Amino acid sequence: MISVSFDGVINNPDQYVSEILQGEFTDVPDGDNVFKGIQLRSNDELQKFAEQVFPGYKVAYNFVRQSPLNQTEPNFIHTDEMMGDKTILLYLNKTFPEGDGTTLYKGDNPMCVFHAEYNRMISFDSKIPHSRNIYENYGEGESSRLVQVIFMKQDDFSLLLDEFGLTDNEVRKIIESDDFIKKAGVVKPEATTNYKVDKSSIQGVGVFATKNFMPGDEIGYGTLDGTRTYAGRYTNHAKDNNAKFYFLKESENSKLIAEKEIKEGDEIVVNYRHHAFTKSYLS
Repeated sequence: MISVSFDGVINNPDQYVSEILQGEFTDVPDGDNVFKGIQLRSNDELQKFAEQVFPGYKVAYNFVRQSPLNQTEPNFIHTDEMMGDKTILLYLNKTFPEGDGTTLYKGDNPMCVFHAEYNRMISFDSKIPHSRNIYENYGEGESSRLVQVIFMKQDDFSLLLDEFGLTDNEVRKIIESDDFIKKAGVVKPEATTNYKVDKSSIQGVGVFATKNFMPGDEIGYGTLDGTRTYAGRYTNHAKDNNAKFYFLKESENSKLIAEKEIKEGDEIVVNYRHHAFTKSYLS
């Protein structure tokens, strides 16, 4: 998906804007630049809507910018790649100059023009060059230009599925199928106190260390005599993994080995890319 727009996103936009205007706007320095008229937001109605529409993404930044007439701000063709993977804008002015909105570009040529409308949300990939349609800010006080901005980052598991051309539902169907269970083995606990299965902030449940591990330490088995252990079933994916599954040369059993220092209580994670098409063996 490259770009999309929704109208009527906020259920009660007048109340939503009123609550925003009652809050404080501050100037936020960022290196040599200063972002003026910023109000940080968190877990509000727009964020919840964005997370529902884009389930494979997480909010990295959420703020409202108030931009009165004569407030100087950069307005040039740029990308938001440094901020996230998806850019979301919510127009919050009932009255605005003709032509207000956002233009997306392909090279130097406009390819899509969004027109501002009260309570209209637009979204586009952050790597796409874009700019405002009009240069100057407008309004004074509560009538000043008011736009909410959210930057979202795609979580790495969702990116991994895109790389494999799969959806989350398709993956669930595969791992719950009789053929997969027959090939991978049923899930059984192993006799170890090195880890436990508990609720995970990454996905559902995960595997957590019950002791400290150093790189190279054996955490437990992943597969054992035709069955999957809890580690083999419930270890979650992370791009920055701290462990990896290795197969034994003399059997089809696999072991979970620490790749980095892991402290008691840390979630143990592997990068599924390392195991999708190739097997690594213990030397």
